[in-house]
Amino acid sequence: MERKETFTAVVMNSCKDNRQPKLFPWSVYASPADSHTEYGAIINCGEIHTILKSDIIDLAYTLPPEVVTKIDGALAWGIGLVSVEAAEAEMMRRQQGKA
Repeated sequence: MERKETFTAVVMNSCKDNRQPKLFPWSVYASPADSHTEYGAIINCGEIHTILKSDIIDLAYTLPPEVVTKIDGALAWGIGLVSVEAAEAEMMRRQQGKA
């Protein structure tokens, strides 16, 4: 089997201050420790890109499995595998601190 020359990526934006960011079904918060940023970062799973492996200079770090699991759920919503109702239930769960 031939290896692909591309991979799929989502956008990660650094937070500008230490206020709790508003999350949507397609977004995941990564803490400062997990994102290697001062205030944390929002991972936008509604913005999916295909990138050539040859365009990547170096791997900076990897996210912990707990964050990757949350990203999997947000991606499922982002590509339409999860209903709006299920996404809203997930948002309520997150807001109640059960994420």
